[in-house]
Amino acid sequence: MKKFLSSRGGAAVFCAVIMVLSIYFGAYRSLGTAARSVQDSFSTGVEYKDNGKTYVHESIRSQLINRAEACTSMVSYTHNFEEVSEQNASLRSAVNNLKDLLYNKGTPSQLCSANKALDSAFSSLIAAIDGIEFDSADTRNIEDVISEMNGTAEVIKKSGYNEYVYDFNNRVLSVFPANFLKKICFIAPPEPYEQELVNEI
Repeated sequence: MKKFLSSRGGAAVFCAVIMVLSIYFGAYRSLGTAARSVQDSFSTGVEYKDNGKTYVHESIRSQLINRAEACTSMVSYTHNFEEVSEQNASLRSAVNNLKDLLYNKGTPSQLCSANKALDSAFSSLIAAIDGIEFDSADTRNIEDVISEMNGTAEVIKKSGYNEYVYDFNNRVLSVFPANFLKKICFIAPPEPYEQELVNEI
């Protein structure tokens, strides 16, 4: 082995191996770090510039937490009304599912599905309580929950996360040499929140 390495051919092979390994680990480190940074913005928020200043959108994860808490309150405001017990139970189940994913590393697409289920259960409960007489305090509380649900939905739409993922996956990971290196380095593309925005790369 020592004789082989000391020969001209052996030295060339050794240098080639070192070069390949350097490229591999360099690509893994740089591409992997970039991909993780994009994926992390689901929880930290997406940066954007306005008039030369850098700001950060509120993250989708933070809004999902707010929606789960708002719906938890909604469950408590309506749990004493037998006529909406089924809808109340459905919303409680949807809240628990969303919270479980939030605190057990659910993927963006899983959280998207859970949020859609939460929206559906919430809408069903709102429709079911129509005509029920609440006291003035609970009426205000329910109105606040509805406002929170509408507001957080708008923030999620404007978070910029899906666009950030879409741009990175197409502008960076789909062009040579990154499209080749990501395969040999096993770098997973960041996952969008809305799966219809997934682009084959």
